[in-house]
Amino acid sequence: MSVDNTPTGIVYTVTNGAAGQQYPLTFPYIKDDDVRAYYVYCGTQVTMSLGPGYSVSGQTLTANTALPVGAKLAIYRETDITQEIPWVDGQAVYTPDIMQADDKLTFIVQEIAGEVKRAVKVSREEEAGGSTPGDLLAGVYAARDEAQNAGRAAHASETAAEQSATNAAASANTAAQTVQTATAEAVNAATAQADSAALSAAAAAQSAIDAAAAVPEHLVQRVTDVEATAAAAKAITDTVTVTPAPNAVPLAGSDGKLAVGWIPGLFRGDIRLLPFAPADLATYCPGWYCGNGDLYPLISAVGIELNAFSTAFKTAWGIVITGSNISIPKLFYTNGRGFFLRAVDGTTRVVGSVQVDMFASHTHTYNSGPGNYLRDGSIAVPFFTDSQTGATGGEETRPLNVGMTPAIFLGV
Repeated sequence: MSVDNTPTGIVYTVTNGAAGQQYPLTFPYIKDDDVRAYYVYCGTQVTMSLGPGYSVSGQTLTANTALPVGAKLAIYRETDITQEIPWVDGQAVYTPDIMQADDKLTFIVQEIAGEVKRAVKVSREEEAGGSTPGDLLAGVYAARDEAQNAGRAAHASETAAEQSATNAAASANTAAQTVQTATAEAVNAATAQADSAALSAAAAAQSAIDAAAAVPEHLVQRVTDVEATAAAAKAITDTVTVTPAPNAVPLAGSDGKLAVGWIPGLFRGDIRLLPFAPADLATYCPGWYCGNGDLYPLISAVGIELNAFSTAFKTAWGIVITGSNISIPKLFYTNGRGFFLRAVDGTTRVVGSVQVDMFASHTHTYNSGPGNYLRDGSIAVPFFTDSQTGATGGEETRPLNVGMTPAIFLGV
C-alpha cells in the first residue's frame, strides 16, 4: 500500500457508553494488536486490552465493555519494532513482501516522529552540564506552581489593600463632616483624623504596589515558558480543538485546544456526590474536597479559593471564617446523616437551605371492632374500643440508596 502522512491516532468523546459501540479508524495498520486504546475519565487514564476491552475489524474498533459517558477515548497505532521476513541471498524476492516491510518501516518512523515531537528536550550545552529532560520538566512545573501561588497571594494582598483604601476614604469623609459642625478644638481633632486617614490610604496604595511587585520578573518569564511548553507537549494523538466554557477547568492545553482528559462543565464551587472514599479524592479526583467541614488556613491555596467565593455563596453553604482559618462546607446533618440534593427556585426556597425529613399530611381510619358486652339487667350491649398498632420501621424514613461522598470542587 502507499502510506501518506496521516495522524497515527484519533480521540473520540464517548456519548453512548454501552458495550458494542463502534469507532472508525483513521489510520492504516498491519496487525490487529498494533491498534491500542485507552480512555481518560475524571482525571484517571484506563488502558484497554484487545479482546476483553475492544476488538478490531477492518477500519473499525468496537468497544467490548461499557465506557463512562463523557470520557475521552484515545485510539492509536503502535507497530512492533521487529523484522519477521527472512531475506536469503540469491532467493527470489516477492513484491508483496517488500511492500509490507516498507509499509512497516514507514509506520514505525511515523510513530517515532510523533514521540519525538511530544518529548521534552535539552540543548547539548545543558546535557554537557548534567541536565536531563526530567530535571527540565520538573523545574518548569515547579516554576509554574510557584508563579500561581505568588499570583494568588498578590491578589489577596491587593484585595486587602483596596478594602483598606475604601475604609480610609470612608474615615476621611466622616472626618470632613465632623469639621463642618465642630468647635475650633473639634476641628483640630477632626483635621488630625483626616490626616491619619490620608496616611492610611497612602500606605494601602503602597501595599498594593508592593503586592504587585512581589512576583519576580523571572517567575513571569517562567510562566510564559511553561505556557509555550504546554502548547508544544501534545497528547499521543492530535489534541481536541474545543472552545472552553467560561468556567471550564481544562487539565492541560492552550490556544483553545484542550488535551485528552479535559472534563467539560467543571467549575469552582461545583458540589456533587462522587463514587470515591474521602481519602481517595486526591488520587482519583484532584481538586475535589470532601464536604466534612474541615478548617484550612486562610493563606493556604484551599483557603484562598474558599474566601474568593461571594458572601452569598459562603453564607448559603456554611463557609465560615474562624480566626485565621476558613471551613469547607459541611454537607452532613447534625446527627451525621447525609443529604439528598434537590432543585430549588432561589425564591420560595434558597440555595443551601436544609429541610428535615417529613411525611406528607394524611389520615387513617381505624376501629378495633366490637369488644366485650355490658349487661344492663337482662340486656347485653356491645361496645367498641380504640387501639393502636405496634411500632415498625427503623431510625429514619429513606428510599433505597447507595452511599457516595459529598464533595466540592476548588481546583487546587
